[in-house]
Amino acid sequence: MYMKHIDKKKFWDKKILGWEKDKYSVPKNRFLKFFDVNYSLKKRQQIAQSVLMQIVKGRTVLEIGCGTARLLPSVFEAGATKYIGIDISEKALKQAQAKAKELNLEEVTQFYQLDVNSLNKIDVDICFSLGLLDWLALVEIKQMLSCISCRYYFHSFSERRVSFQQILHRLYVYMLYGHRTKSYVPRYYTQKQIVDIFTSCYKFPAKYFRSNTGFMSFVYYLERVKGF
Repeated sequence: MYMKHIDKKKFWDKKILGWEKDKYSVPKNRFLKFFDVNYSLKKRQQIAQSVLMQIVKGRTVLEIGCGTARLLPSVFEAGATKYIGIDISEKALKQAQAKAKELNLEEVTQFYQLDVNSLNKIDVDICFSLGLLDWLALVEIKQMLSCISCRYYFHSFSERRVSFQQILHRLYVYMLYGHRTKSYVPRYYTQKQIVDIFTSCYKFPAKYFRSNTGFMSFVYYLERVKGF
C-alpha cells in the first residue's frame, strides 16, 4: 500500500503546529464565531478538560498523541502527580517541553517522541487521547492498548455515521491532503468496533458517549464524572 511509504513523522511535523493554531483559535469575526466550523474540536477539548479536572488528583496521566500538550496546565491545576506525553512529532514535543519548563513542571513531566507502533509496556493511572484513534487501523489500536496498563481511560474517535457533516469532512480531507497521502487519512469507526476492541483488551467493559456536536464520540472507563 502507498501508506507504507508515507513518512508519518514528516507528515505530522509539517501539519500539527499549524493545525492546532487554526483549529483552536477564536474567530475574530462575529459571524464566524456563530458558525465556527471548529466548534466540535473545541468542545472535545472542553469535555476532556472537564473530565481530567475531576479525576487526576494524585495520579499519573498519560496522553497519547499529545501534540503540544494543550491540557498540561489543567492536569496539574487539578492535582496530578505526573504527566507523560507521547507524540510522533518532534516539533510538537519541543513546544510541549518548553511549556512544561515555563510552568516549572520539568521534574513531573516526561515526553517521548514515538510512533504508537513502537510503544513499550507502560503502567499509569489514567490514559487518554483526542483524535489519535482516527489515524490508526484497528489492529494498531489493539496493539497500542496491549502496551498500556491503566486504571481509567477515555479516548475520542470519529464515529462512522451517515451525515452531511461527515460527507463534507471526507471531501475536505481529500482535497486538502488525502489525494496525496492516499490511505493515510482519518478513519471513521462504528461504536461496536471501538467498544469491542477496548473491552477485549481490558478486564472491565468499555462505555460509550456520543457528543451532540458533529460525529465526535468517546470510548471510556471512568469513575462517575460529569460530562459523560
